[in-house]
Amino acid sequence: MNKIRQLLRWAWANLDATLAFLAALVSTVLGATGTVSTDTLLASTLAVLTILAIGQIRARSFGDAVKKQVDLLALQAEAPINDSQFCHGTDERNLISSASHEVWMIQETGNLISEVAKKELLGLLSRGGHVRAVLTAPVEATARLMALRNANLDHDAIIGRSQLAAAHLRDLVREAGGASERLTVRYIPYPVSLTMVVADPQSSVLSTRKALARFAGFRVPFADKPDITVSGAVAPVLFKYVAGEARRHYLYSSKVVVLTGKPRSGKTTLLRELVDGCSAGGFYYALSMAQWDGKERAGFEVVTARSETPETFATRKPEGSYDFQESVWERVTVEITAALEAGLPVVLDEIGPIQLRLAVYQKLVRRMLDDPTVTLIATVAHTSSADAFLNEIFTHPRVSTLFLEPGQNETEVKTVLGEEMDASLTLSGKLPKSLWR
Repeated sequence: MNKIRQLLRWAWANLDATLAFLAALVSTVLGATGTVSTDTLLASTLAVLTILAIGQIRARSFGDAVKKQVDLLALQAEAPINDSQFCHGTDERNLISSASHEVWMIQETGNLISEVAKKELLGLLSRGGHVRAVLTAPVEATARLMALRNANLDHDAIIGRSQLAAAHLRDLVREAGGASERLTVRYIPYPVSLTMVVADPQSSVLSTRKALARFAGFRVPFADKPDITVSGAVAPVLFKYVAGEARRHYLYSSKVVVLTGKPRSGKTTLLRELVDGCSAGGFYYALSMAQWDGKERAGFEVVTARSETPETFATRKPEGSYDFQESVWERVTVEITAALEAGLPVVLDEIGPIQLRLAVYQKLVRRMLDDPTVTLIATVAHTSSADAFLNEIFTHPRVSTLFLEPGQNETEVKTVLGEEMDASLTLSGKLPKSLWR
């Protein structure tokens, strides 16, 4: 029975050949017996040839279809990415919610994601996670470059969105409270080619490494911008590239890096080594150093990029308080202001209670914290001080904090500071200052 079914299926699949065979067989038998005329035999032969021609055409069409499929499979083997892997308007919130340890975000103005994903960002911060964001700087030159590339927004709209993003970030800091110390926002003075959200790039579980990358495009409406979700388990090479892009943008950006630790933990020594390891002229520094009388601290002196001759600015009084020479720090403040106008990165040791007695210096520090074009690397003592301004520094969204623990992480902290400084010097040295205006 099975053989009969197979024969019938073969006959149906080869219907044209079967009909031609039967017609030829009947014509042969009838012609051999003289049952039909020569004209009928000729007509029968033509019919057989017609059926065979139709079969040949069908076979050729089928062959062409098979060849197309084979060619398509070959192309997919050579370039495995296809349209089905791309989407449009994918929501980043699920990715942020899935993160256990950290999220890196490279965005344009940052307005949309800071508004719609605030709940998810707060959730990650409250779980002890870190959020690191890089946004395009809300300055004239960058806004005009973005307006040229954007299909829907002009210069004023882009500046407006950047301002809204800043307001959303302030709300995020307020609602996160102390957890906002794990939120860092940095800025770049040029449009990005890819916006992205990267979750847990260092996780030991590959399946938890995830990223969403969206092509910015040139004059492409947001709804038409293709995006792709990348898994560290499925596409580890592509994920590594996307995560690396996020980290490089984060390094090569304007920033505020605060080195902190307990008093006498080696913060000044580490910053001095950082300064000594860099070529002079590409940045400004002011370093405060303790003066000692035996084992007792007698006061403080400062050296700057303008003057390596130490100058005393604080002298310890018998009861333990300090006389503050405001004129010395007024000069330092003037030098810092000039460095900022020149677009130079600034290295400060330290932002402390004594220096902050000078109101103009405190105002300048606040300006450096708030100005998205400024790069500042500074030390701040980690104490139980009730100074509201010092406490505010650690929760400022532009601040990333490195905690120095003697005997435990000096090498790691020194490496991170060196990378941050090298990237900042490259950024300020290769880009014209006009891009930050």
